[in-house]
Amino acid sequence: MHVCSQICLHKNLPKPHPHAKGKCRSYELKKEVDDVEIEINYLNQQIARLYEMKNLSETLEEENKNIEKRKESKERYK
Repeated sequence: MHVCSQICLHKNLPKPHPHAKGKCRSYELKKEVDDVEIEINYLNQQIARLYEMKNLSETLEEENKNIEKRKESKERYK
């Protein structure tokens, strides 16, 4: 009897639309693409920050060299 009632329940369930599986897969792929784009944007931001830090570091090194040269020049002329 239990099996019979289960079969009847299954018959009453609406059947999925034939394209529903494809739409679901399409939605999953779109979500995956969106997630990957977010990750790419994050990584691009990190790369930009690293270049900024590198440029700042190089600028500071140049400034320090210039300061050292000025100090050395002042000490020579004393």
